[in-house]
Amino acid sequence: MKPDSAISVFFDGGCPLCRREIAWYRKQRGGDSIKWIDVSKIGEKNVMPGLCTEDAMKRFHVQLENGNIISGAVAFAAVWKQLTLFKPLGYVVDMPVIRNAAELAYKGFLKARPRLQRYMQRTQ
Repeated sequence: MKPDSAISVFFDGGCPLCRREIAWYRKQRGGDSIKWIDVSKIGEKNVMPGLCTEDAMKRFHVQLENGNIISGAVAFAAVWKQLTLFKPLGYVVDMPVIRNAAELAYKGFLKARPRLQRYMQRTQ
């Protein structure tokens, strides 16, 4: 991780699915420019001003270089823009029509996430 990270990613390191995905992102070219923060290891009520631990555990969040916090599909797009392999996808997903569809897909994933987590825990 570089000290001058452009973005910070808040993820649930207690989730086997999330851990695997973040580990893969970290290995990608550009992954070292991102500050990766495992929210499951933060003992306080708030991860940072404007983001409580409970919300950070439920949904993918990113803090942009300007300090704004975003979540969901736009947060994934921000991460992908940092990763060489995914940069074009990040810009596509950030387009308004695609962003709305991606957010709906992400909300669907969030509903299925508990079942996926249980499955991954059984298969590890």
